[in-house]
Amino acid sequence: MLWSAHLSLLFGELPYLDRPQAALDAGFTAVETWWPGDEAAAWAEAVAELGLRVTALNADGGDLGAGERGFLNVPGRR
Repeated sequence: MLWSAHLSLLFGELPYLDRPQAALDAGFTAVETWWPGDEAAAWAEAVAELGLRVTALNADGGDLGAGERGFLNVPGRR
């Protein structure tokens, strides 16, 4: 069984870009996250450099308070 560290929820005491290293230090070989936003490229680079596997990556959810639950399939909102 492969356990994946959900970095949007785990290691919340650390800055977001430090969480992949924390996951590796805790023994995880795979990670996942909600939308990484402006830090997407840096997050992907950190994960790749550490040799971690990505098991799930969610696209931006949009305005959750307004009821949006993602908009990647709406051409005008890319």
